[in-house]
Amino acid sequence: MILLLVSFSFFGGQVNSAEAASQQEAISASATGQNSQSFNQALQRLQGRDAGGNDNDAIEIQDNSANDFFTPWGSAQVLANEDGSWNEISINDAKQFLRGSVNLNTTLDMSQSFNLSWLVKIDRSAGTAIGDGLGFVLHPLYKPGENRIDSRTGDTNATLLPKYFGRLANLSAINSDPGDGNKQFLGQTIVSPGVAGGDLGMNDLMNVIGFKIDTYKNKNGMEFSNGLKTYYGANPDAGESDPDPDYPVNDTYALGSFIDTDCTGFMYYPKGTTTQWTEDNPSGWKHLNGSDNTSPKIVDGQWHQMTIKYDSIHNVFSVSIAPDPASTASTSEPTVNWQRTLTDSELSVINGKSDIPGKKMWALSIAGSTGAAVEKNTIKNISGKFHSGEPIIMVRAVDENGKQLTNSKYVIQSEWNQNHPTETNFQDTNTQPTITANNITYKRSQVNLTTYGSSNAQTQRLTNFQQTGDKWAVSGIPFDHFKVLSYVYRRQINNSTTNPVPAQIKLQKNGVDVSSPVTLSFGDAITLKYLVTNNSGPSIWKGVTAVHKLPQDFKLQPNNQKGTGVSVTADNIIKVEMRTSNDSNILASGDTGANSATFVYQGWNPVQLTAKETTLFTRAANQPGETLQAHIYDQSEQLVDASGQPVLGSYFYQSSNDAAPLKAATSDDTDVGNHVPVSNAFTIAKDFLQLAVPPKMDFGTVFLPFSDNLNHNIYSQDKQEFEVRNTLSSAVATWYVTAKVNNVLQEVNDQGQVVSHGQTLPASSLMFEGQPLNTAVKIKTSSTSAGATTSWSYDPKESQGIYLQAKSGTSFKRFKGYIDYTLVNSPQ
Repeated sequence: MILLLVSFSFFGGQVNSAEAASQQEAISASATGQNSQSFNQALQRLQGRDAGGNDNDAIEIQDNSANDFFTPWGSAQVLANEDGSWNEISINDAKQFLRGSVNLNTTLDMSQSFNLSWLVKIDRSAGTAIGDGLGFVLHPLYKPGENRIDSRTGDTNATLLPKYFGRLANLSAINSDPGDGNKQFLGQTIVSPGVAGGDLGMNDLMNVIGFKIDTYKNKNGMEFSNGLKTYYGANPDAGESDPDPDYPVNDTYALGSFIDTDCTGFMYYPKGTTTQWTEDNPSGWKHLNGSDNTSPKIVDGQWHQMTIKYDSIHNVFSVSIAPDPASTASTSEPTVNWQRTLTDSELSVINGKSDIPGKKMWALSIAGSTGAAVEKNTIKNISGKFHSGEPIIMVRAVDENGKQLTNSKYVIQSEWNQNHPTETNFQDTNTQPTITANNITYKRSQVNLTTYGSSNAQTQRLTNFQQTGDKWAVSGIPFDHFKVLSYVYRRQINNSTTNPVPAQIKLQKNGVDVSSPVTLSFGDAITLKYLVTNNSGPSIWKGVTAVHKLPQDFKLQPNNQKGTGVSVTADNIIKVEMRTSNDSNILASGDTGANSATFVYQGWNPVQLTAKETTLFTRAANQPGETLQAHIYDQSEQLVDASGQPVLGSYFYQSSNDAAPLKAATSDDTDVGNHVPVSNAFTIAKDFLQLAVPPKMDFGTVFLPFSDNLNHNIYSQDKQEFEVRNTLSSAVATWYVTAKVNNVLQEVNDQGQVVSHGQTLPASSLMFEGQPLNTAVKIKTSSTSAGATTSWSYDPKESQGIYLQAKSGTSFKRFKGYIDYTLVNSPQ
């Protein structure tokens, strides 16, 4: 049996004419002196707006937001879409004695119209009896000490509800203080379960309005085993007035019917079991076994669309079952529509009667179950519009995809005001820095607030809450609309554990695969090839990106062959999206993503590049080098900034490594920049200083008139500009620059052409900076902090040059030479 208990706004219909009719009814009731209840009910119908059309206060559930609006209970399990939103929801597997449901996280305003739709599928196991079914149930909320109006008779003589009543999640009755952890179950609340085996979990709940797809025939009605009819939670088992309807079974017993319960939780067929559905009388029960052309076969393992509507102007409930609109298969399956008008007694529960206030706030549950007979019940694509009965704030602990890790709690504005008379805004304290679920440890990382109001849902990250030790105190949240406060937890890895998402970096030089280490010279093209496999990460890993801080002398090629998903920031941080073979940036479990980017090395000094592929590489004391660590980031559904914009962060957490490129400069380890390191890294084989001058400087063609027996200085005609950049990320670099003149000068003629090579003059003939030729001489010694630049000028004309001693008998010659400059990374 499948039960659906729902209340949602109705869209469409002739609102204006209905309003006119309600206006006339209200005027007529007033003019003829009818009682105030009738008059107020007429006004109530007038004020009940259509949730579609021009009603901007309706809350909309879309396919991708069901995880915010519903919570699974019992045997219900959720499968996620690629973006982390809910896809299929298994209400129960084909095993005995299961009960599952998804409950709406807020209330429905039953004075307003609503609609709701989802797909349902029932699978049977070969050779086994089938049962029980699924459906929906709507029920009002009741607190201890309240009275009740009976929805079947309108009587107001029920006893007051006791101080402790209700059922816990395990269905056990509450007859004493349930404790702070179970306060949400005290009374008949939005999370209250029905009794097991009782019409798919509807039985025992008081004043229910519901609908069931029943696949198991109960041959007899049944009284409560204690012979009493009391109140929710006190009934020991299921109670049902009539046996299920009997009709010729064609392969499978299955019927669709409205159901209700009275103020004690005893179940009835609203029209009895003798009223069968016809097109002219659609309020009765209808067989769903495909036995004729008006009956769909509901137990066929195929998707069927179920839609529920409530028209609050005319007090009409409608349910339809139709073929899946997204199915491409041709079908002759008929659409069946049920409809019934609420009775005056049911309306009195909503609107009140005598001195008993009305119940505008109702709960909704979509439920299914099995008994000794079994079936698999699945739903998906929940959507619709409704009005919330009263502002409610849900508090949840969720993982990176929004999946709930612990039971949520809800706070209704009226109850908050009663318990906190001096504090009108909501506040909450979370004292769980970590949560372990499904053998995975999650660490608390951020707080999000989602508001569902008159426009689309708005999610923002809260940053102004108070943090004291393990306590996070959130305050100042006003009660308006429906809000979801989510504490987001992300997976944690320890330094001693193997990276659960192994990554690799491979190298190509000038288009050819190479092994580490590889030597790069000016102008070489180096391709960085990134690969990452989702071995034990999140089941849906969205926006997986390798983030890498590179030296300034790695310049992305303008004609980069893999441009999709590759970008480089002004400070040379490369972001490379990991993409699957079908070019998706979402990695499901077991998927591998890859991408590459090609750079041109523009540094002067040759360097060695190493990619370690097995362990995290750190700088060794005996091997000075810069570790260029890549990190894996992502963009899960919950990673947003204060304005609600998506940002890069990580599902993983490792507190020991704060050097990730996007890690904020903060001691807050839960910052959105948390990361997991890639399992290998680049290293440069020496400190990576760069000298921004050419390797040689021409000092021009000069005359060497040795016959004049005079000494001469030869110097460059232009001032030299020097710049040293320290590309190390965390270390001061000490260095010096040397200059050295060639020991061989080339002889040139008047036209500047070389006429002889290799003429070596005696060392005593040429001196540089007081040293024999071909000797490196220090011209600058200094140090530069991490990431900084040192600039200076050097003018050989002022004090330095090549000094030539005169030698008699040497003829006129013309020579051309160079000064070589070298950067040395540590003093000698």
